Amino acid sequence: MRSLEIQRNERAVWGDPLVVMVVVALAGLGLINVYASTGVHAGSAFLSRQATGLLLGLVVTLVVTRMPLAWLERFFWLGVVALCILLLLTLFSPLGVVKNGARRSMNLGAFFLMPAELAKPILLLWTAYFFSLQRAWTRRDITIFSAGLLLPLALIVGTKDLGTPAVLAAGIFTVWFLSGAPWRYMLPALGVGAGIIALLIATAGHRLRYVRAWLDPYCSLRPATGDPTVHRACLDETNALRQSFQAIADGGWFGTPLGGGQGPLHVMEGHNDFIGALVAEQFGLLGLIGMAALFTILLVRGLRIAARAPSRFSALVVSGAGCLIFIQAAVHFAVVSGAIPPKGLTLPLVSAGNSSMLATACLIGFILNIARHQADPPEGGSGL
Repeated sequence: MRSLEIQRNERAVWGDPLVVMVVVALAGLGLINVYASTGVHAGSAFLSRQATGLLLGLVVTLVVTRMPLAWLERFFWLGVVALCILLLLTLFSPLGVVKNGARRSMNLGAFFLMPAELAKPILLLWTAYFFSLQRAWTRRDITIFSAGLLLPLALIVGTKDLGTPAVLAAGIFTVWFLSGAPWRYMLPALGVGAGIIALLIATAGHRLRYVRAWLDPYCSLRPATGDPTVHRACLDETNALRQSFQAIADGGWFGTPLGGGQGPLHVMEGHNDFIGALVAEQFGLLGLIGMAALFTILLVRGLRIAARAPSRFSALVVSGAGCLIFIQAAVHFAVVSGAIPPKGLTLPLVSAGNSSMLATACLIGFILNIARHQADPPEGGSGL
């Protein structure tokens, strides 16, 4: 059994060595799969961008890991203000970039920034602060919390992005649950949230197309013997899902030779929103299960660190960070396997995308920061 002094030294340097090892493993798999999915038609261009994003993410993680905990609790509101400004600039200024009919990113010259990704660490701090209050909420607390939460979410929905707000809402609900909220409040809120998401889907044609593609991926309800135009439209809508299914099937249990298979040529957004399908093709179903296990370890470590966190606020931050990463990974795996309707969500640390990488790096920084300040394990415990 390691001595208590060795464990303290490890925490001072690494925060949590197991979390660091899991993050390095996921980031390495991301580099391999981004190159495997893009090298055939883009050479090393995407690999270079992914490596750059990882380096920037490393810097962010190191800065956040060494940041005084008091700063997280004291200046979180500045992040909400900055987030709202960035979202407004994305929607209503020339900096906003229109892609596939949506304005989700900003052109900052050297790189593109997706403010919705930054909402994950920022709104986590906002939520953790209010749910950690050791007093009854006043009307002013409710007003400020609601405004700081709902305004950014509404602006993100305005960019035609429903996946990110849904993941954020699930993460916020989890933090609320972990704070000890009674079910008599949580169940009505859960029903209202589900109703809002259903309404946003029902009133948007592009979201209904995703649902149709999920319900009928092989166009059996719109066959070629019917209207050819309708059938062609169906094939276009469902192409991403069908190619994802094919890549997973081609991978079998153990995968294809690295860089082989047809997925890199045919899977739409194979380096990004559907990279999980490429992981399954390159490394097989066992590889995909192994990657899911790594995200599960991150979740468990976050909850374990939260149990020994120095304050209620830091406990909710570290548990919420682990839950957000896990929820997004779970949604991504569910999409590529056809368990839920397709929605563009990256796989944290694995998919290409610098904004997603920076947001995840910040969440990892929260986990490692609070791990450095956690209490010693109980006497006789292993500290694992």
